[in-house]
Amino acid sequence: MCSCQSPQKQVNNPQETENGIITLTADYPIEKDTLTLSEIADTVFYVKLQQQGISNNARIEYLDSLILVYDFFNLYTFNHYGKLLYKIEARGGSMDFLPDKSYFYLYTFMDECIRKYDLKGNILQTIHLKEKVDGYRYSFLCLNDSLFVMSQNNEGNNPNELFFINGKGSIIERKANINQFQASEKSYFNNMD
Repeated sequence: MCSCQSPQKQVNNPQETENGIITLTADYPIEKDTLTLSEIADTVFYVKLQQQGISNNARIEYLDSLILVYDFFNLYTFNHYGKLLYKIEARGGSMDFLPDKSYFYLYTFMDECIRKYDLKGNILQTIHLKEKVDGYRYSFLCLNDSLFVMSQNNEGNNPNELFFINGKGSIIERKANINQFQASEKSYFNNMD
């Protein structure tokens, strides 16, 4: 969303609170055809996460009082000061929220399960898929409490499909993609030890 391109410009008075939040502010000249940070925000907060070993390729969700970081191996949940509240092992899969963000779902293809969690990390429901579906499904979408969508995208090795799954774990519909996915050399995972 934003980046620093000029090494001459410096941040004015970075201040760290006792809780580890660093506030950065800067006065930059306005340039033509650019979006300045001040047009969308007046302050930027940097929160140090108190956890080592999170993958560089991670999905980050910020809720009112929580920061959720999912890195394909684990889901880490932090408070807004960066303190780790809990960690859920979820190797290989994807995460999504209900539209009101009151719960979240983790799908893991290793055990073919969809698990519903509250925001405290408690498992509320486990849905076992009734039919084995080959291939990795990194794209997972929770439409509501009883309808989920997954995309099958195994770097072009399997036909791409969307799978619509009900709350009982049954695939209720499949939609094939007529345009076969062709992966670039950079899309293959090289960090799975």
